[in-house]
Amino acid sequence: MKIEANTPRAERTIEGIKVQVPAPYAEGQTLTPALAAILNQTLAENISNNLRAKLKLGHVPAGSPEGTEAQPHNETSAQALVDTYVESYEPGVKRGGGGEARVTDPAEREARKIAKAKATELVKSKGMKPADVDMADITNRIFEANKDRLMAEGKKIVKALEAAKNKSDDLVLGDLFGAAEPTGGAE
Repeated sequence: MKIEANTPRAERTIEGIKVQVPAPYAEGQTLTPALAAILNQTLAENISNNLRAKLKLGHVPAGSPEGTEAQPHNETSAQALVDTYVESYEPGVKRGGGGEARVTDPAEREARKIAKAKATELVKSKGMKPADVDMADITNRIFEANKDRLMAEGKKIVKALEAAKNKSDDLVLGDLFGAAEPTGGAE
């Protein structure tokens, strides 16, 4: 792939290091057969990855009495799950296997961690297991109902983490520079 100096770039973090990666594709470009195949393959992989856990859990057939145990999916029920998922699928919107949106704002990420912990507590307090319920939905509902409070707490956590990181950076830099200074001893 040939990348020109004026090729647009996008910031990414790889192993904690921010880098600029090429973003050569733009809306309106004609897809070559190879690019179309790559996009279709990526779409298929995303759908597979995002539904794998739900397919593994099985389903309760429509009209079953309450309390009916989940049954393994067959081709018909699995296809219905895929079709329903694809209706709301948005390419480029990152979601985890549980349907949780990938959050890039550090304060919101911390706020959602708190909401997830609260959701887990709630589910366990009702005698259920997190794997048996839609944790993403419960977490999102807790987050939305308490957004202001959770975001304020998330900001406090981010601020504390940044302060701790800055202190550790200062310690490391101090040690590095301190080691280069003469010790005052005999040479």
